[in-house]
Amino acid sequence: MDRADLLKELKSMMGEYMHDDDKPRLDNITDQTDFVKDLHMDSIDLVDIIIQVENKYGIEIKNEAIGKLNTVGACLNTIQERLAEKNL
Repeated sequence: MDRADLLKELKSMMGEYMHDDDKPRLDNITDQTDFVKDLHMDSIDLVDIIIQVENKYGIEIKNEAIGKLNTVGACLNTIQERLAEKNL
């Protein structure tokens, strides 16, 4: 799956945890977009999104890695790495 498709699906998952007033920010997401600072999400929201990602793609993201996923780009990189490992 290419990065653009992953981003589209990740944005869909993130939208479920955002207030309606914040959802327009999804249109301007870049790799540098910070979940907390830019999207006003908290750590529980991020963990819930990671659980959805794990279930959707059949991958595992270790708990210690979740704390380092502070930007959309870091999250996408980790998802792509896990998918590549899965497909080996």
